[in-house]
Amino acid sequence: MSKNVKEMVSYFEKLYTNKAIYLWGANGEIITKDLCDRLFKTYGSSTYNRQYYDNKLKEGVGRIGADCSGAICPMSGFDTTAQGYYNKCDTKGSISSIVKNKVCLVFKGKSTSSINHIGVYLGNGYVVEMKSSKDNCVRSKLETGGWKWYGIPNWIDYSSPPTLNTSSIIKCVDVSSYQGDINWNLVKSAGVNYAILKVIRKDLNPDTKFEKNWNGCKSVGVIVDGVYNYSYATTVAKAKTDAKKVLSILNGRKCTVWLDLEDKCQQGLGSLLKDIINAYRDVIVSAGYDFGIYTGPSFYNPYIKPYISQIKCDKWWLARYYNGYNKMTISINPNEQYNPKLMTGISDIYAWQYTSSGQVSGINGGVDLSVVYEDVESSVTTNPTPTISESLVAILGKINTKSGNLNIRSAPNSSSAKIGSYKKGELVQLIAKTSNNWYRTDKGYISGEYVIAAKGKVFNCTKLNMRKDPKVEIDNIVSVLNSNDEVHLMKQADNGWYKARTKDNLVGYISNKYITIL
Repeated sequence: MSKNVKEMVSYFEKLYTNKAIYLWGANGEIITKDLCDRLFKTYGSSTYNRQYYDNKLKEGVGRIGADCSGAICPMSGFDTTAQGYYNKCDTKGSISSIVKNKVCLVFKGKSTSSINHIGVYLGNGYVVEMKSSKDNCVRSKLETGGWKWYGIPNWIDYSSPPTLNTSSIIKCVDVSSYQGDINWNLVKSAGVNYAILKVIRKDLNPDTKFEKNWNGCKSVGVIVDGVYNYSYATTVAKAKTDAKKVLSILNGRKCTVWLDLEDKCQQGLGSLLKDIINAYRDVIVSAGYDFGIYTGPSFYNPYIKPYISQIKCDKWWLARYYNGYNKMTISINPNEQYNPKLMTGISDIYAWQYTSSGQVSGINGGVDLSVVYEDVESSVTTNPTPTISESLVAILGKINTKSGNLNIRSAPNSSSAKIGSYKKGELVQLIAKTSNNWYRTDKGYISGEYVIAAKGKVFNCTKLNMRKDPKVEIDNIVSVLNSNDEVHLMKQADNGWYKARTKDNLVGYISNKYITIL
């Protein structure tokens, strides 16, 4: 079960950004009551007692659980201890001789014959580890972690790591009248695929270069991926006015409308900011346009993140500048170490603006450059026979066989061993999806051909509260659903609740007493 370097880094970055829980005995599995019961039966002790597993269930239900070596299991394909992983490494050495740009395993212990902890070095100066039951998943600098040894295992494919084809990476510029007249032919020739255009000024008049830039992009085949509106809105009414003005300028030309949130005037708005965002978004979406938010970690973390469960947005364009403000040509690829997902916790970023002083032929002076992650897999060159990769998911699936049961297999292919089955119509927590359309559950792999995303409908009540947490409290209501409203089910809590997502992308918990499965 060989994994290439890109898969390793992606998997462990996602463990960190998705806040995986340290759970003794778990091997990268979704935390459920059944899992905790099984682990207690197998590993229960005076330290890891019934109360320990009950507390971990309460802390992390629905999230990934693993101990330090168990986190490695989904990548290595086998289960062993930290000592076992060290013993299996082909090349080993003192941490002082580690190759700083190579992904590998790192270890702690009293000696090389008493290894007791393991982490994964990402090759960029950082280590991800399931540190402890108290700290859970941690990402920290290599030199601050107290690591003593490194090891290079034979199940990481170093022979032909994926390389980025810079001619096909989706690079994007965002421009306004500040850039003056742009030669879009030269921009296209320089390797720019997408553009995002400023659509409106502070006085609500169109950006003076908007029409010229729109037509210039269209004439040479640069995709207008969206327009952005730098927001000064401090009231809901102002947000609606701005959104309507943007729509009038677009006049039916469909693209994503990006709400640019970064101005100081919005920093002291508190919860009003979420109302401003939702009001703006509702105007845009009701007109048939896609909606997204542009911001950076310094604005997102203090002003948006506290209200994220109440904000209707699943498309994010985040700014974090690589290597300060240094000039970067379009051919330079930003280092993932600077990716803002590491500072915000948003794992599924649509685009990353990595410099404000990019140098692109056809544009005078500096310009903002971004990487768009849509179709990013098409830019990765691998062996002719691609390695099967996994992406973490957190959704409930419904077994959708025509008749009979669905086989659970030991690997994501129909020729692997059968290790169990699910019944038709059964709800199953899906942990990861493979690149060949299989899903991993806590019992094994099932074919994606026979699984559909589980949906439910409100019934037996006229109104149903969607709550921030799976419990009834006065101040934790996220939204109110009506009878017959449909929702996507994300996970099944053990106390009679579903975590669900509405059609407006609000996420919260609803009682399963008032949901019928579709």
